[in-house]
Amino acid sequence: MKKAILLAILCLPVFLMADSTVPFLRLNLNAAGMGQGGTGCAGYGSISNININPASTNKAQDASLAFSYGSSSEFQLSSTQTTALVPFEGTGSFGMAYIYSKQQFDDPAADGQKLDRNDKEVLINYSVMNGDQLGFGADLKYAWSDIYSTTASFLSADLGMIYIVDDNLSFGLALKGLGGEISSYGGAYGLGNERIDSGITAGANYMLLNDNENKLSVSADTGYILIFNRGIVSAGFKYEYRSMLTIMAGDYENGYGEDYLTAGLGTSFDIGGINFKIDYTYSPKAGGAGDFGNDQYITITSIL
Repeated sequence: MKKAILLAILCLPVFLMADSTVPFLRLNLNAAGMGQGGTGCAGYGSISNININPASTNKAQDASLAFSYGSSSEFQLSSTQTTALVPFEGTGSFGMAYIYSKQQFDDPAADGQKLDRNDKEVLINYSVMNGDQLGFGADLKYAWSDIYSTTASFLSADLGMIYIVDDNLSFGLALKGLGGEISSYGGAYGLGNERIDSGITAGANYMLLNDNENKLSVSADTGYILIFNRGIVSAGFKYEYRSMLTIMAGDYENGYGEDYLTAGLGTSFDIGGINFKIDYTYSPKAGGAGDFGNDQYITITSIL
């Protein structure tokens, strides 16, 4: 536990640099979470789905540190996320995340010229169990975007809950993007007109197989993005063999009329008494408006 607290203190200066607004908020950068079609609202016990449901960090057994990289060829966007989680002996947890995202887009005032958009966000997570089955969580997020000399920022919160029926079945509910509007300094490039993706998500996770060697789970999420009047649907599965090999696949429709397939692989190993896990997910766009492309995610997680 002392080692976990020291880790959080050492990482604090990095996290306080903070994360962004609209385009990058569409992504859950953790490859383990995205591999199952972006589901995860009903998952619990790990760092993987902190962006989806703030209550998902409940029941974590060990302190963990994760670094994720994600890219989208469709949006010409790349992002990184560093996340630390410290559990409270099974009663809850405290976590922090820092996200940085960079995107290029055409300058509306100059033909052929590109502008860089830099997004940053700080996320602070707290979760707590009420008994053995019901858990709650909250994320407090501050984010801002910079384009040339224009800056927009916002402060918002996510709330979530997990209900664990038994070792095989769990349900989750999350309210996302609660709170302040985006404030703009300068007003150029439409930053002041952007809106936070407020909405609600519900999910379920069921273990079809759960023994010492094999674990097979299926999960599904559904939700609603209020400002676009659009529904979100996602489903996926995950197979684990002896905690050494993970195979994931799924499909999600992200509420913007875009459909993506997902496929992922993961492996874990020990170095010097510390467990490391590497996950990779590839997500091609299968349908919808706009340019077609693909998203890719890689996450390295250390369990301390």
